[in-house]
Amino acid sequence: MNLKEAAHHLGVHYQTAYKWVRAGELVAVRVGGRYEVSKAAIERFEATRRALAASEDFPELRVDPATAPLDPEDLVEELEALIVDPFVALPSVVAFVARRAAAVLGDMCLVASCEENGGVRFQSVDHQKAEQAAVLAGALHLTDNRPAPIGGIAAAAFLEQRVIRMPHLPQDWLRRSVRPELLQHLARGPVHSVLALPVIAEGASVGVVMFTRDAPNHPYTEMDAAYAQRLVDRVALLFRSAEELEVAWQVRGELVKRLTRHLRSGASAESVSSALLDDLLRDTPGSADLPVVIFDHTGRVLATNDRALRLSGYSSADVEGRMVESFTHPADVELERTHFGRLVSGELDYMDIVVRRVLADESEPAFVSHRGAIRDLDATLRFVVSVSRPVRTAPDTVDHVVAYSGGIGN
Repeated sequence: MNLKEAAHHLGVHYQTAYKWVRAGELVAVRVGGRYEVSKAAIERFEATRRALAASEDFPELRVDPATAPLDPEDLVEELEALIVDPFVALPSVVAFVARRAAAVLGDMCLVASCEENGGVRFQSVDHQKAEQAAVLAGALHLTDNRPAPIGGIAAAAFLEQRVIRMPHLPQDWLRRSVRPELLQHLARGPVHSVLALPVIAEGASVGVVMFTRDAPNHPYTEMDAAYAQRLVDRVALLFRSAEELEVAWQVRGELVKRLTRHLRSGASAESVSSALLDDLLRDTPGSADLPVVIFDHTGRVLATNDRALRLSGYSSADVEGRMVESFTHPADVELERTHFGRLVSGELDYMDIVVRRVLADESEPAFVSHRGAIRDLDATLRFVVSVSRPVRTAPDTVDHVVAYSGGIGN
């Protein structure tokens, strides 16, 4: 089985399984750029974990995956896994990509999330060498947190939506282009080759990724540019996912607050009408941007917003009154039951889960469902709010199966 399927079997996030592989704890074989895990390897891993858990005298020792060499395909898989993470956010995305991409394709990598006019929202710079990373971060801060222009290459890539590759950067041109405050210190951060790519989402530039190399004998090649494009395609998906996640948290929190307040006012769950739920879905800020569904304590659909209906292809009459499992991919039904049960039992009040849905056109896309429980004063579960965001994949993604067990920190 592939690594995503192995993670699903083990009941952990894909990135957790990936760390075990890189630490040498879970045996995996690379086949065609992807990891494959045998049944025997799974059984051996589980047996080892059971033995370690039973031992109180010998704590488990781990190897930091960061010390292992990072393969370019590893980074591609890391970015794909991060898309479904329930804590993906723009500041963390730009920092993560800058660090990992610098290690794979640097020497230096700068990642910026930008406004339409090119203004920077969030950005991060990193370098293969820690001391160089510190110098670059300091220079970026002292220059008003603007991307290092290097002759406007990053801005041109962003505004013109084109890849700019300069294998050999003329040093006289560089000296004329760099900010005068930095000229004295140029030797501390030499630049001999540049590769800049726009981050494009739905036809609009939303950011830029720029790489530089310190030595003149290591220019960026067309192959480097092709690989960088694969990374940037996934960065665009991460930017979009991060924005949707922020909206999902806001909508979920507001709906939980409003429904809880209604119950606390003395109203019974039975008195909450479909019209009231529809009004809540319509009036809650941001709720029109993502699919939102409200269930009762059994998982029966009580209300859906227009966005959910448009994406599903169903009418409200097709959906309301049916159990959530009836729209769930057969392979994910047990996952759905298990995690909904954690809300019913009172173990959790909030939950994030990736699950595939069966739509009216028989397609089976995956969604990250961010759920919140609404309870009576006696802790009895009355409603569950679910705000979903679609799982987007790059065109060249090999494995579209999402394996995410839903347990944060598992």
